[in-house]
Amino acid sequence: YINRSGAYRAKGDFDRALANLDEALRLDPKSALALLERASIYHAKGEFDRAIADYDGAIAAQPKSAAAFSGRGETYRAKNDLDRAIADYDKALQLDENLVTAYGGRAGAYRGKGDLDKALADFDEAVKLDPKSALTHVDRGAIYQAEGDLDRAIADYDEAIEIDPNYANAFLTRANAYRGKHDLERAKEDLEAALRLDPQLAPAKDALDEVNRLIAKSAAPLTVAAPTVPAAPAANPILLVLLML
Repeated sequence: YINRSGAYRAKGDFDRALANLDEALRLDPKSALALLERASIYHAKGEFDRAIADYDGAIAAQPKSAAAFSGRGETYRAKNDLDRAIADYDKALQLDENLVTAYGGRAGAYRGKGDLDKALADFDEAVKLDPKSALTHVDRGAIYQAEGDLDRAIADYDEAIEIDPNYANAFLTRANAYRGKHDLERAKEDLEAALRLDPQLAPAKDALDEVNRLIAKSAAPLTVAAPTVPAAPAANPILLVLLML
């Protein structure tokens, strides 16, 4: 049932995936694997309370499951309950110090709380553990960008694009960094690339319109007003009369 559920999930058929997991749990109500799988589907469907209930069950069945704590942390983060999310990520990393998803998730929670230094430290660890994750490079680049370190941000976006040349969001974020450096031509190139990869990427459409407007504005010739010649002073009629006497 669990394997068939995975096949349905891969096809995007969440309802049949859930039905198979329900059957698996009817046969074995304490199956941590089935609970984890069902929790992740509930999370994907936006049913966060049900997801947390299943993660609770998985943790009760398997108290040393780092994946269960990390998964529950991810759901708490989705609910914007950032302190509980961080506590779960902490526990996950106590159980498995190499769990890259927990570092990435905790970094996201710290970013949500505005603690960019801790977020950056966790993204650094995530990159060390999985240097070929394009998503992690983009996420770390966003932290650098928020701190105003645009060159480091661009370096991370470059790395993400090298890893995954079809990652539209990496082009979008790099374009934003180039715009921050007032390099409008490179920003335009990246936005056009993002839209070739994902024509429905609305933020890229809006950003490209704005960049094109700025480029056109900077290329427009300056209109210099001609100097105004002061008019000759009007003749004083009293003085003219005196001169004629």
